[in-house]
Amino acid sequence: MYPTLWIVLSVFVIRQAIRWKTTSREEKILNRYFAAVRRKHRVKTIPSTMGLHELANHFQDPVCEQFANIFGAALYSEHSLTQEEYQKLLALIRILEKNHSRD
Repeated sequence: MYPTLWIVLSVFVIRQAIRWKTTSREEKILNRYFAAVRRKHRVKTIPSTMGLHELANHFQDPVCEQFANIFGAALYSEHSLTQEEYQKLLALIRILEKNHSRD
């Protein structure tokens, strides 16, 4: 019916799929973490200049502090997250998300 609409929609979906595939695991987990922090602490944005430890200190949140310690250690030693680190970070994000739903 609307061939132009289908073409545009197809291009959009393919482009999003490529973007998702090329986003690193670290970027994906950081995006999910920031979203969970924003929801839990009811803020619209987090300044891009604010580091992970600075963010944890700002909110006085021990879960954020743990996340910063694990992620920061991987970042500063310039290695990719191990599977164990990745799972710990996901667990911390789930805690943030769970705490949000209780508020």
